[in-house]
Parts: sequence; C-alpha cells; structure tokens
Amino acid sequence: MNSLRLLTWNIHKGFLGLRLRRRVGIQHMRDALRAIDAELVCLQEVLGSHVRHASEPQFEFLADSVWSHHSYAQNASYPEGNHGNAVLSKFPILESGNLDISASPVEKRGCQSVRVDFGGQPIWIHNTHWGLFSAFRKHQAQKIATQIEERRGQPQLLSGDFNEWGSRALSFPGMNELNTEGTFPRFGIPGVGRLRLDRVFHSEHFSLKRVSVLHGEPWESLSDHLPILAEFSWKRSSD
Repeated sequence: MNSLRLLTWNIHKGFLGLRLRRRVGIQHMRDALRAIDAELVCLQEVLGSHVRHASEPQFEFLADSVWSHHSYAQNASYPEGNHGNAVLSKFPILESGNLDISASPVEKRGCQSVRVDFGGQPIWIHNTHWGLFSAFRKHQAQKIATQIEERRGQPQLLSGDFNEWGSRALSFPGMNELNTEGTFPRFGIPGVGRLRLDRVFHSEHFSLKRVSVLHGEPWESLSDHLPILAEFSWKRSSD
C-alpha cells in the first residue's frame, strides 16, 4: 500500500448558507462522499447530536458501511446538542484524542488527532477548526505546532478549516502546505474570489500526487465550503 486520498470538508452541520436558512439533506452529502471514495475523510462542523436536526450522529450516517472506522471529537455543546470534528477512515483506528485549542470560553475549538494503521504503518491524522479572530488563531497555531513537534519524525497529515481570511502563510514543524485554490464561500466574493480557509499539510513521509478543490455540482449545493481532495504516495525509506 503506497497511495492514499484524503478529503477535508466543513459540512456546516448539514446546512447551506451562512444563516442556516436551508437544511441540506445529509443523504446528498453521503452520496457525494461515496462517489469520491477517499480512504480518509476529515470533516468539520459535524453534528454529534441535535434534538431537531440529527436523528443520529451525522458522522455515523456519513460513514455508513464505506468507512468502517470513524472517530468524533466534540468541541461545542449547547442545550439542543453538540458539534465537532470527525474522521472517517478505511484503516483501523489505533487511538484518538482531541486537543482543546479554545482561546475563549465563548468559542470552543479543537484539534482532533487520530492514529490509523496505514497498511502496517501508523500515521497521525490531525483534523482541526480554528477561530474567527486573528488573536485566537495565533494561540491555536502555537498549540498545534507544539503537538506536531512532539510527534516529529512520525508520518503526519494535518487538515481542516483554519479560518485564515488573508494570505498569511502557516507553518508547522516538519510539515509542508499544499498549494490550493480558495474554498470559501462556494460561489466566491465579487472582485476577490474564494478565500483559502481550508488547508492541508503533510510531513516528509508523503509525496503529493495531485490536489484539487471540488467545484460544481453537487458540492456547490451542499455546504458554504468546497472540499479539498489530496492524493499522496508513500515515500519509503529506500526512495
């Protein structure tokens, strides 16, 4: 096994639009993900439970029988339910955790870390969703950089919604960022285009084969963010 595909996507709790005006059938999201059939799927803003909008955890419904291994990391809790990040995997999950990167009690954020068995080789998958304010994101960048540094030398992938509105470059120890198009909002801002809120980073153990932002239908009718699909090859020690 020397190749894998990772998809990262903010599903906006199954709603379309900034004001949550219209709920999108989660069934359509599952159909779209199945058509791509990536080995690893990192999702943000996933409902773990909700009295009105989630009869079952969204990550379980989306995983179904395709991704037999999955992990959910709750970030925010409220009277109606909770939401967070989720990893769907075709590989066995060896361990999982959630780093609290909240910079304010009113904006709960996390970095989910899942260790999977990639054909006998353990790799770390980090799945995160950062805050809306620059000062918060600096705090979150530092906490994640510390965690990645602690695991330096091990295969690692980092992806998610970084909410980085400008063109500021992000860096993490031993990690390279993929050069991608903007992902938000799905139709772009007049005169500006889409912003690069969603990003993917990889350690030196992986070599990029191809990466793309998924345009058109059905993606532009499913969330306010567009997904990123990245395909890597494994760089073996003898290469």
